[in-house]
Amino acid sequence: MAIEITPSGGSPIACDILRGNFRPLVERLDIYNTPGVNGYGVQKLGKKDSPFIFKAIKYGSEATVETFATNIAALQGQICTFEDDWGQVRVRMLVAETSIPEKRPEIGNGGAKTSIDLAGVQLQDLS
Repeated sequence: MAIEITPSGGSPIACDILRGNFRPLVERLDIYNTPGVNGYGVQKLGKKDSPFIFKAIKYGSEATVETFATNIAALQGQICTFEDDWGQVRVRMLVAETSIPEKRPEIGNGGAKTSIDLAGVQLQDLS
């Protein structure tokens, strides 16, 4: 099982840990009221999911984690495929934002560790 993030048309970026939340598509509703009319109106707007937040972690030498942080930051604005710690594959994930890398020394794991949060949304398949 590979734990990785693969940008559309690009090479996979291997992670030691990739975890996050993911919510399946659910119906969106617009709830409204009209002055002078009792009650509420509801309009169905179609299905969407909630934004996701994943944490990507890499252990290794200082150079390894620096390269990893640079590669993950470059994913901002790209559509990617995520394969997480549980082997779940999620496709059409638009990475809207990446956090500032949190880097620190790590004893026994190559000498360094970095973790980065990725936030975005899953795009629907319109085909």
